[in-house]
Amino acid sequence: MPVCQGQHLDRILFSVPQLRPLQKLRIFPCDVELKLQPEDPYVVSRRQVAEIAVHRASEGRMTIEHLKGPIALHGRPRLTIEETDLPQILSGIASLYDCLGLGTAKTQTNWTQKLWSRLRRLITWDTDLPQRSCVEMYHYKDNRAPKFSDEISRLDLQDGVASLAKVPKDHVFGMKITNTSEKPVYPYLVHFDSSTYEIKVLHSPFPKDGRGPPKPIQPEASLIFGHALNETSTWGHRPSLRVTPDKSEERTAELLKIILSEKPIDLGYMAQPSPMLAPRERAVPEVIPGVWTEETVVLEVPADHFY
Repeated sequence: MPVCQGQHLDRILFSVPQLRPLQKLRIFPCDVELKLQPEDPYVVSRRQVAEIAVHRASEGRMTIEHLKGPIALHGRPRLTIEETDLPQILSGIASLYDCLGLGTAKTQTNWTQKLWSRLRRLITWDTDLPQRSCVEMYHYKDNRAPKFSDEISRLDLQDGVASLAKVPKDHVFGMKITNTSEKPVYPYLVHFDSSTYEIKVLHSPFPKDGRGPPKPIQPEASLIFGHALNETSTWGHRPSLRVTPDKSEERTAELLKIILSEKPIDLGYMAQPSPMLAPRERAVPEVIPGVWTEETVVLEVPADHFY
């Protein structure tokens, strides 16, 4: 019999974590034969619907090309690797696309969750979290806490995307995540490296020492990384966010996903080291319980930004 503890503190007796299948990565092989296994997290697909393509660059070398999504639009669209590393890197990219795609049409809830959501709306009329933006971004000079508001500049987000072309190279970033709903929510911040495919959970409501319950953001309160304008009703402060220089001197993108959930869940299964350095440990994704919303922020880093 399951016990209500750990990451499922608020789940009723007899409830169990609901697992979800990994969304398999769709690959178009260009004159390349891919030897697939049933357990592989990717499948061969037509180019029209594929998310990435694989080309042969030279003897023993392969090029991965991103065809869709934020990496193709804003990051480095092509990467050349050793052929022997291809299966490991494709598995890492599959996990990255699956986690990054949470909240999109293809990863939305299954039919039972949809039915339950509709029933709740019929009973209470309004249970969903608001869809308006809850994220603000700022930038300011590194190694100095801003003393005046004019030392903090707002980073303009257009549909969740901001270019760093006009941001000084010695600046770091602040983020303000505000709970705009009428109920407490549990905040998560996940970083996706579009160059190395590493995934890091930068913030979770669970204490790092494992002691105590997860801490939600109360209505109209904010979680702030670094510094932000109008820092009123703050839930807490975290270190500033930084963009790490990319040695390739190519265009890259920093991808950040913010998740606000009415129920807590441990998203540690998302984390992975760069698949170029180590294989990802096999993990089974869970369905995020209850009502939740997400927002993705893309920071476009020009090719010569740090040089």
